Amino acid sequence: MKKLHFLAAFVIATFASLQVHAQVMHTVGNVQLEALPTLTTHPNVITSDALGNLAYRSTASFSGTDWSLLGNSLTGSEFLGTLNAFPLNFYTSNLQRMTLGADGKLGLGIIPTSNAAFHILTGSNPGQLPSNFIFERNDGTNQAGVFSLGISGSIWPTFASTVGAGSACFKLDDPFGNSQNSDMVFSTNATAPQFIIKHSGFVGIGTTSPTANFHSIGTARLESLPTSTSNTEIVTSDANGNLSTQSASTLFSSTAWNLNGNTTTSADFLGTLTNEPLNFKTQNINRAVITAMGDMGVGTMTPTAKLEVTSIATAGSTAIIGKGINT
Repeated sequence: MKKLHFLAAFVIATFASLQVHAQVMHTVGNVQLEALPTLTTHPNVITSDALGNLAYRSTASFSGTDWSLLGNSLTGSEFLGTLNAFPLNFYTSNLQRMTLGADGKLGLGIIPTSNAAFHILTGSNPGQLPSNFIFERNDGTNQAGVFSLGISGSIWPTFASTVGAGSACFKLDDPFGNSQNSDMVFSTNATAPQFIIKHSGFVGIGTTSPTANFHSIGTARLESLPTSTSNTEIVTSDANGNLSTQSASTLFSSTAWNLNGNTTTSADFLGTLTNEPLNFKTQNINRAVITAMGDMGVGTMTPTAKLEVTSIATAGSTAIIGKGINT
């Protein structure tokens, strides 16, 4: 009899919080469903509206609020990121590979801590670093080029042996075997190529067809060169702009009067080509002159005869001496 009273009390207490209306269960308070089976194949979830009414909903229909593994149809206002002052981390194989910091700095292989907007760290052994950047393009004609930017090491052993491991390196390759045709071109402001490094190693500025190790078209400026009084070589140019060096003594011996004498022809002369006199000095003082009219003055710069000699001498001195030699 006591068991019957207890069962009746339990039923009354249960129906006080649980009501069934037209096959709808309505409960107020907590609900606990214990020991449910675990399955990964069910495509639906149980959802609730604001009043607590439950319903099934397909997980695929949640694509409007989450990033789907199969892609999303977006409106343009969505974004992947954080709303607070925390970085956005990207993982593969459960390892952090890339980080977009709260300040907008991007780190690849490293959490960005420097002032650089983009910081890359590759490898753990400096001698085994691969290229930091590889830009590749294939236009379908197998004439593509691969531009690599990295740090010299065992990956680029020829670089490391000539410039030292750890040097910044730029390299242009061609995976299709056409590297002999691959040139590196630089341009600014959408103009024609302004700087080129040819596959031959020739460098051109203002030309895309350099014919020397360094070929420039246009003006050139070499500023703040050191001053030397001992250099004896002079840079010269031919009519096509090809530069070479010549000894100063060799260069000027055919165009100027050498301090040690010249081998001349009958056409060479010392004089002026304009209506100006030819002056002769010692100790930076005018001593003699041949005027534009052909008059010669010694001790005077304004001769009034074909030859005029002026001498300020002491008594008894001789102004002019003439000698003849009989043989």
